[in-house]
Amino acid sequence: MTEGSYSAVASGQLDRIEAGDSRLADDIYEVIEEIFAVPGQARAFSQVIQTQEGPRFRTVVPSRRPMSVFWSMSAEDEPRIEAVFPYSR
Repeated sequence: MTEGSYSAVASGQLDRIEAGDSRLADDIYEVIEEIFAVPGQARAFSQVIQTQEGPRFRTVVPSRRPMSVFWSMSAEDEPRIEAVFPYSR
């Protein structure tokens, strides 16, 4: 798992994905690494979804559409991965 902050939901989802499809997991981690490395740039390519907990960003895994990484920014401006699942709208 790429170093950074993950919700319990995201950690569980990623564990299941890794166990079932390592290539999919690799593609997802490429997106996550980009989010952690340059969150401002990742935000530019993300859809914003308003939730009760605040804004969440949805970044599509390019080669795996509609698989998406949902993430947020902490008060310290650090990204946190909230969930990973297929989402199309």
